[in-house]
Order: sequence, then C-alpha cells, then structure tokens
Amino acid sequence: MVHNFMDAADVAPAWVLMEQGVASEDLTLKATQERLGACMHTMSHPQTGKLVPAYVQHSVLDAGENI
Repeated sequence: MVHNFMDAADVAPAWVLMEQGVASEDLTLKATQERLGACMHTMSHPQTGKLVPAYVQHSVLDAGENI
C-alpha cells in the first residue's frame, strides 16, 4: 500500500462540495473528490459519529492536531 497525502487546502473545499452533492469543475478539486470517494479508510467523527474519509478527518476535522 502506498499512502499519498492530500493537502488540506484541497480536501476542505472538495469535501464541502461533496457534502452538498456537487461535483467540482475545478480539475484539482475534482481529482480530490474522486480520491475521497474512493477512500476505503473511514473514521467515525468523535463529535457526530458520522463516517468520513480518513483524509477528511485528519486534514480538515482534526486541523488543530495537524499544525
């Protein structure tokens, strides 16, 4: 397995659009959305219990821990 991190600057807006059901027309965000959609590693968000891709949890939802 190869782990290729994504930049939170791409993950955050891509995830917001995905939550709204919108596919981005921006090529970078579109590629990020495709990777998020294909992510097989999900996590239960501690505050909501919602399952989210690990990329979202680590780069967006736990932003303070990633400084």
